[in-house]
Amino acid sequence: CDEALINLQTSLRTLNTPSTRDNTITYQDCQKNIKGQTRSLANGLSNLASTSSKNPDQIGIASKELSDLVSKLIDGTRLAAIITTLPDVRKDLLQSVLNVGKGVAGMIQNAKKLAENVNDNQAQENISNGLNQVTES
Repeated sequence: CDEALINLQTSLRTLNTPSTRDNTITYQDCQKNIKGQTRSLANGLSNLASTSSKNPDQIGIASKELSDLVSKLIDGTRLAAIITTLPDVRKDLLQSVLNVGKGVAGMIQNAKKLAENVNDNQAQENISNGLNQVTES
């Protein structure tokens, strides 16, 4: 879980720096990529929530997989933000992925607590709440 959190924090810090623009990629390409990443993220979120309740000893693996998915989403969003010519869209893209990243970080922190104490009902509830929060972002 610690490695997953470090990777996630490192990826979130990249939001402060613009991505390198690739003139062969269109905004529509970015949108398609982000949609695919979002689907993968939904599966990763569900996996973490399920693992936390059924196999707490596997939470570290699920957390790492989820942080990798968020990192890919951040990269794709940064690219879309540099390609779009609309400042409001750029701001909304970056804010949304920041909210997702922060929500996932909270879920991973609670998953770590649950792995340390499988009877931590508050951590389990926080994971469920985090899942709802992230899917609304």
